[in-house]
Amino acid sequence: MNKTLPFELKKNHKAQTKYQWKRQGMIFTLENFEYIYEEYIYSTNCNICENKFKTVKDRNLDHNHDTGEIRDIICRSCNQKRKDNKMQKNNTTGYRNIYYEEANNRYVFAVNIDNKVKWIKSSINIDFLVKYRDKWIKENNYYT
Repeated sequence: MNKTLPFELKKNHKAQTKYQWKRQGMIFTLENFEYIYEEYIYSTNCNICENKFKTVKDRNLDHNHDTGEIRDIICRSCNQKRKDNKMQKNNTTGYRNIYYEEANNRYVFAVNIDNKVKWIKSSINIDFLVKYRDKWIKENNYYT
């Protein structure tokens, strides 16, 4: 029995999707890529809020940004709400959750809790702040 695709796919969709997922840091073997891709292209609803995907761009393959572990197929809205996906647009330091404030000439470590940004610590020393951030994330199970 053949399944019908919920959305029309471009000619090289599979190869482009594989390349994009690898570029985003997702970890999978060749065997489980086939399975994950099948699940992804035939999914019609978000596995968290159960809303129906309206377009192909509404679907997101959710993954842990630190480990690369693939978690679920969810909508764009639910994907935005995941704690470990949050990075502010002004993050120019290259370190997750650490931002440079030009006006105050300092770095700030901030996290998103209940979809609200909470400033945790600031410093002019980025190395100190990175070590503090790593310790805080571990102690608070921030990415679980």
